[in-house]
Amino acid sequence: MSKTASALAKGLAIIMMLFHHLFYSTETISAHVGAGGFSSFPLSEASLVNVAQSFKICVAVFVFITAYGTFRQLDAKGLISERGARLCERYSIEHVVKLLAGFWCVFVLAQAVALLVGVPSHWAGSVYGGNGVIAGIAYFLIDGLGLSSALGTPSLNATWWYMSLAILLIFLVPVLIKTSRLIGGWALLAMSALIPLLAGWELGRSLWWYFPSACAGIACAQYDTFERLLAMLRSERHAAPKALVLALLLAVLLVVRQRIGMEFAIDALAAFLVCLLSCVLEKTVARAPLRFLGAHSMNIFLLHTFIYDYFFGSAIYSLVWFPFILLALLATSLLCSVLIEAAKRAVGFSLKAERAATAVSHGLCAARQKYDDSAETTAA
Repeated sequence: MSKTASALAKGLAIIMMLFHHLFYSTETISAHVGAGGFSSFPLSEASLVNVAQSFKICVAVFVFITAYGTFRQLDAKGLISERGARLCERYSIEHVVKLLAGFWCVFVLAQAVALLVGVPSHWAGSVYGGNGVIAGIAYFLIDGLGLSSALGTPSLNATWWYMSLAILLIFLVPVLIKTSRLIGGWALLAMSALIPLLAGWELGRSLWWYFPSACAGIACAQYDTFERLLAMLRSERHAAPKALVLALLLAVLLVVRQRIGMEFAIDALAAFLVCLLSCVLEKTVARAPLRFLGAHSMNIFLLHTFIYDYFFGSAIYSLVWFPFILLALLATSLLCSVLIEAAKRAVGFSLKAERAATAVSHGLCAARQKYDDSAETTAA
């Protein structure tokens, strides 16, 4: 799977995420719908909600892509070896710093917008200050580090629970990759499916729920699964009909997901199908718009809940018909992301973040090496 196909998959996943959050339940819709009402035409409202709930596979898609991309990058750098362990550790630290650098831009902006538009429920004092000043400062810092979900502390945005999972994956995936080298990618995938079964199905947002999706991404990268399938499909020929067939297969799988459950396993397969569909779509006119969306998917993920729920929900849902509501949220989230990225380019943010990530990773790894050397000297 190429970087372009990966971006296309992110574009598809972010559309699913917006759809999922907007229409997840009749209560969600009713909470925002005004005097103009709401139209789910040509679907019934129950069917629309069903589709929205099935689109929770978007999380599995992002997990799959993270694992797949990490394998490819580490393999290209020659870091999947015992000799590359320290370099692999440095790689993980750098990626966490870069992830948090982008997160902080939205984190700070959201705090400021909450003040400007007058939403007291999302002022920092309201969100973090319930247990005193010291606790409030600690909650603020934990949320800013993306760890509020992992530590069970207050967060400015409920959707940001994924940040804890994303950070954990950055450190866990290299370990899983090395394990797959030892026992095989498919064996690792089979073992990963047993964990949710043994732990119980009601795992919610825990790591284990998305463990099979991560292991599926690793296995597909290890065995060049997409490249082999695309060669068999001859994806450069008649790409549009093949994309339609894959989309129909995905739709059937989502129906099965809603009927029988076992989402932790089905989501991994759905994520694989979304990525395969993206590989085929790379040869169609959908390439450019989905790639553009994929490039902005991180910002859209971080921003969209403020727009449709916390700050401007009544305006978004006032468009009545569900496709208009979805397009409005997509357009406003994308516009905000474009403006943020333009501002970041103007101040050279990416280069500064890159330098900061390198400095932090080198500093932490040097401190770790110094500690290990000191411990060895003491033991001797």
